[in-house]
Amino acid sequence: EPSVQDVSFLTQPMSRLHNYYIEGLRWLCENAACDGIYLDDIAYDRSIMLRARKVLDRTRPQGGLIDLHSWNEFHEGGAWAHCPNIFMDSMPFVDRLWFGEGHHYSGPPPEHFLVELSGIPFGLMGEMLEGGGNPWFGLVHGMTGRLGWQGDPRPLWRVWDDFAVADSTFIGWWAGTDCPVQSQSPEVKASVWKKDGATLIALANFKDSPLATSLAIDWKALGLDPAKARLFAVPIPELKQRPALLDPAAPLKLRGHAGAVFILDEKDHPLESPTAPSALGELLFEDAFTGPALDPLWKPLASASAASGTRLDAGYVLQVPANLHAFLERPLLSDAASASARLWQDGSDRAQQWGPGLALVWPNGKTLRASVRQDGRLAVAANGQEDFPSAITARAPVELTLAWDENSLRVLAGGPAMGDLTEEIARFPRQDFPGPPALLRVGKMPSDAAPRDHGEPGPIGFNRIERVQLRRAPLAKP
Repeated sequence: EPSVQDVSFLTQPMSRLHNYYIEGLRWLCENAACDGIYLDDIAYDRSIMLRARKVLDRTRPQGGLIDLHSWNEFHEGGAWAHCPNIFMDSMPFVDRLWFGEGHHYSGPPPEHFLVELSGIPFGLMGEMLEGGGNPWFGLVHGMTGRLGWQGDPRPLWRVWDDFAVADSTFIGWWAGTDCPVQSQSPEVKASVWKKDGATLIALANFKDSPLATSLAIDWKALGLDPAKARLFAVPIPELKQRPALLDPAAPLKLRGHAGAVFILDEKDHPLESPTAPSALGELLFEDAFTGPALDPLWKPLASASAASGTRLDAGYVLQVPANLHAFLERPLLSDAASASARLWQDGSDRAQQWGPGLALVWPNGKTLRASVRQDGRLAVAANGQEDFPSAITARAPVELTLAWDENSLRVLAGGPAMGDLTEEIARFPRQDFPGPPALLRVGKMPSDAAPRDHGEPGPIGFNRIERVQLRRAPLAKP
């Protein structure tokens, strides 16, 4: 790497330097807490791979991991061979594959996906590359994209976690009649996660045009009563899937190169998305900042160099330097369970960490803040530790919500900037933030939500707080 100090070196396969490599791996495991290796192709043979596996297993009793990546070798510049064939002798020692580089996701046949990308025929999990892959094609093979590498697998991880797929049996479309749910259309594949009383069904349309298909369901194998069971479309706003209850016998319409996820069971499911405003509970308080003066419970807090740039004007305007704080603070109502703010950040505003957002402050000083940045990313900061779990899809007002109950704190993003689809972008266990929050802050603030400025104020930008809402907890269903 010409631009960095890189001490790695390329060696010819099968030399005594491999002994040096194995001994270096052992040293890293014993002295530097190394618990796995990432291999971009494998230059050594099965015997060296076996030795590497033994080093990890012996020095890391909690389990070491080996991750294998390769690009598409089936071309003139490669080996004219498929990746699984090249590395077959080392696969017994590998934990995960990442074979998607150089492959296309705009319509490969499902057999190609199964054999060349998924790892399933070899007892391995796999992940997709190239823009995160196709989430629907991946899902029927138990795959997602890789977090941090294009795409975002967290919406599908959330579906898996909510259904508890770890406690279910995965049966893929390639199992034929052994899969208890099958598509009547050969272009659509169905795979399931089966457990007592419920089955998660993933469908993928490998055709590039819309089509309708029906499901052939083995009700006895699923242990369900066909007279009572319904298909519940799991809400996944990020993938444009809205909640719905469907008749399992009715045809299902799928977009080209897309799919759907359903839960098949005999339970009632809410048709309203859990992220919809009315699902958050009854409205307790709303301020659209249209009056001649601020509500007296609001306390303006702004840098000495920014106070003159804050005013009421079709919302609460913050026309201040990019990297200075300027926000409103008020005590939270005792029965509030969520706080929302609709915010506008003008495209000319240069604020990143100090972009407009809202925050909760606990009596013990803990903070949770969500904000939008000039680069379009949405930031979530827990006690000052910032992450960037999502991004706006258009430069438009964004609705940020912090909602809490006895189990968790959720961060939601919606509004025109998200295509009017609300998604959960972060979640934290309530034990990390015990007790009720005391204060709400809305406006420009750093990641720790403090009245603090950056050393360089930056150019003056334009932001507006358009609306703030507080809601009580939704009523529990009887």
